Amino acid sequence: MDSKKIKRQRIFFVYPPAQTTNRDDECLSDIPMTLPVDMMSLSSLAKKRGYETKFCDYAKKNETVYDFLRDLRVFKPDFLVLNVSAEKLKEDLSILTQARELLEDTVVITKGAVFNNNSYGILQQYPEIDIALRNEFELSFDEIIEYKNLKDIKGITYQINNKITSTPDRKTPDNLDYLPFLDRDLIDNNSYQRPDTKKPQSAIRVQKGCPLDCFFCTISSINGKNVRYRNTDLVIKEIKECINKYNIRDFIFLADSITLDNNYVQRLCRQIIRNNLKINFSTNARIDLINKDYLGTGIIIALGILSALISFAQNYSTYRFNQKLKSKLKSKATVIRNKGKEEVINTENVVIGDIVTLSAGSIVPADMVLIESKDLFINQSVFTGESIPIEKKANYAGKERDEIFNIPNICLMGSNVISGKGIGVVITTGFDTYLGTMNKEISKKKEPTNYTKEMDSITKLLIKCMIIVSVSVFILFGVIRNNWAEAFLFALSVAVGITPSMLPMIVNVNLTKGSKSLEKKKVLVKNIKSIQNLGTIDILCTDKTGTLTQDKIVLQKYIDFNGEEDLSILKYAYLNSLLSTGLKNIVDRAIISFGKEHKVDVVGYEKVDEIPFDYTRKMMSIVVKKDDHTLITKGALEEILKVCTNVNNKGNVEILDKNKTEKIKQKAKELASKGMQVIAIAS
Repeated sequence: MDSKKIKRQRIFFVYPPAQTTNRDDECLSDIPMTLPVDMMSLSSLAKKRGYETKFCDYAKKNETVYDFLRDLRVFKPDFLVLNVSAEKLKEDLSILTQARELLEDTVVITKGAVFNNNSYGILQQYPEIDIALRNEFELSFDEIIEYKNLKDIKGITYQINNKITSTPDRKTPDNLDYLPFLDRDLIDNNSYQRPDTKKPQSAIRVQKGCPLDCFFCTISSINGKNVRYRNTDLVIKEIKECINKYNIRDFIFLADSITLDNNYVQRLCRQIIRNNLKINFSTNARIDLINKDYLGTGIIIALGILSALISFAQNYSTYRFNQKLKSKLKSKATVIRNKGKEEVINTENVVIGDIVTLSAGSIVPADMVLIESKDLFINQSVFTGESIPIEKKANYAGKERDEIFNIPNICLMGSNVISGKGIGVVITTGFDTYLGTMNKEISKKKEPTNYTKEMDSITKLLIKCMIIVSVSVFILFGVIRNNWAEAFLFALSVAVGITPSMLPMIVNVNLTKGSKSLEKKKVLVKNIKSIQNLGTIDILCTDKTGTLTQDKIVLQKYIDFNGEEDLSILKYAYLNSLLSTGLKNIVDRAIISFGKEHKVDVVGYEKVDEIPFDYTRKMMSIVVKKDDHTLITKGALEEILKVCTNVNNKGNVEILDKNKTEKIKQKAKELASKGMQVIAIAS
């Protein structure tokens, strides 16, 4: 550095091309801000001493190191001030290596939080750096450009002739009044805007330092623990300059923990109002101690935690009970593994490709395709709501538009076997099964409960009351006292007082008490919010086949073509159901029960042959013999009508024409509207 010229005239402030992450001097608020605050502050100090300054944010402009080298050749700076981020340390400093020949007559100064702890090591790796600024860098920089002896300047690390020296840390000042107004001529202010309003936005430093050592925050190590503020008169003066000179009315007050001093915040707000400064501003309040009500704050936090713990304890106890119940009720499946050996395993251990055997009483453990079957009937009421057993067969040609429930060689998880045997190959398991997909779809569509609706209603009502009362208090207090700042704070305290902080805890306690009462009556409450729904019910209507109903049907009518009772029809139906082989479905059981009860005479009849029910014909036929052979067919009305040509009309055989067919269909429709299932008989 000794060999470099003594009189310096130009300073080049740079954000390197690689610097795409948040920089140390950016605002830390939620509003995105990339304003180069520290560089603008240093530029203001330099201009006061007669320097010509230039700034370029290469990352923001999407420019490269070649653009940086071009600007160095053109501007020929005497000082280069480079901002370095910890995340991009190597990339940021690599441009110095590439610009080594252009920097022979330039003093290279670096700044950034990374130099607070490791400036010596970094300068060892990068001999191109002349000076590294550490804490309170504005004061150190001002003394550097004033040409003070480097060894007398505190808070820097420098190297001369490859010898590195670190001076002691600079003592933090008691306030921030030494900070100059930001040099807003250094940048294009219109390019730094609020994202929501698209209006120019600037920043003003009002506070530094934080006494807390939060594990997630490095502010205390960067800006120190000594809390210091900037005089509010200077802040107001800089605001006025921004309004009058740059037409900027949106600000971020840069602070580490502005709310540490309640009086300062109130004093600043009063001055903004007193000076009629119509501005928008935001700031960082890392800890909220404006009211300094530690006891009240602690009570509110404790109540919130207690409310959450009560809810958690209830839900967790229910969860443990459910898990204990599930462990005792694990379903089993029989699979063929290990060279054809049958194994009984837990259903959750069934995998795709397993060969599963089914028998009467088995629950289908996964979606599977049958490869063998013998008189296999399963109950699919979990999907269809109908308890009529469905026959499943391994041999199936397949149709394009068959519903999955009607495909004979597909067995769905959750179905149970009524009778017969079968062997199938697992094709899907768990949430990938049809039942699992249904559960996922149902869980996505959660309707708001009465509990949530009423809580939302109460919350909206309280918010409306709070707004009306607070606004009224604000206006009345402001008019009577003529002090709008105090009116605002008083209205704010009224709004906080109206807020029912105990409400969540009271609600949770009452719901938990209700769940305990139900628990004594052997009712398991899975979700305590459902108790409120239960309490609002006047009449509970529910149905599940085999619960309210008896899983059986009763024969009500046996009528002929004209809708009149005909004992011959009852007799034929009784013969068909009684003499058929295989599983008796609920229709057969109803007919047999009615026939036995009314002592239908079928003595002397013998079964000759039968054609069992199948999904193609949708009917079941039986041939009986007494004096002559008689074919009796029972099945779906539409299918019976398709194969019939004549109709018995009071003992007379007549041709079944279109009018008679419509008459039969109309009568069936009337019966169906009364909740009856219509079965046709033909002979």
